[in-house]
Amino acid sequence: KVLQVVPRHVNVVAFNDHFLDDEGYLNIIMEFCAHGDLEHLIAARAAADKPFTELEVVWLTFQLLCAIRHLHRNQVVHRDVKPGNIFISPHPPGATPEEARPSKPSEHASVSIAPSQAELARIDVKNVTLKVADFGISKIMRSGSYAHTVVGTPFYIAPEICESRPYTSTADMWAVGCIVFELCALRKLFAGDNMLAVIRAISAAEVPPLPEPYHRVERIVRALVRPNADERLSAEACIEEFFAPASMEAHVPLTHEVSSDVREKPTTLGDVLAPAQSNEL
Repeated sequence: KVLQVVPRHVNVVAFNDHFLDDEGYLNIIMEFCAHGDLEHLIAARAAADKPFTELEVVWLTFQLLCAIRHLHRNQVVHRDVKPGNIFISPHPPGATPEEARPSKPSEHASVSIAPSQAELARIDVKNVTLKVADFGISKIMRSGSYAHTVVGTPFYIAPEICESRPYTSTADMWAVGCIVFELCALRKLFAGDNMLAVIRAISAAEVPPLPEPYHRVERIVRALVRPNADERLSAEACIEEFFAPASMEAHVPLTHEVSSDVREKPTTLGDVLAPAQSNEL
């Protein structure tokens, strides 16, 4: 229902069709993302001991924020934002539908399989598109309303959900902050030997400092991972505060209908961070 209501966006996986099979089961046809999901990409980088560069983290973060901003503008709270629900398309964000569509396989072509962990670790993430997916527990919420159901994946749920308090779209922003930290550290921000330990860590909301190469990105994490939901930046505010809008919107157009001259990937932090962020040492 959510994907039928929300307009298409380059950073949200597309709903293509649906049908009932002979047994009465609903089948949903979604956009195919050949590089799998962000969870496996992070695991591949960790296994290869190949951390993301700060530029790569910033680029992926911006795309994720664009997706969440689009959902929130359309009154959708995802409620399960996590690396496993963020798919990766091996096409740049400005690719036209023809370029992004897989070619029709020949009669004798083998079935496509997911890339190996080693192959994932080698992909150029500055030339891929992130796409938020899995809207099974998403909720359409009018401005000023609250959700109450305790849902989500424990490592990424906000303190207010852990404590069974009402929550809003700011719970999604907490999850985004956790994911950005994970991109930098290649480990979960809040972990523990059991779920009780994880929940206690979330409630404490202690964010350890990130390694030196990520000191700019750490500002984004700390703007989102705040125990007081009212103090978290929205996706809109986060983009406005930390990114250079004119440059970045060219890199991530809002629709597929763009000319080839804007399909350029970022090459420096100055391309993606707002001046105050990119110039600060």
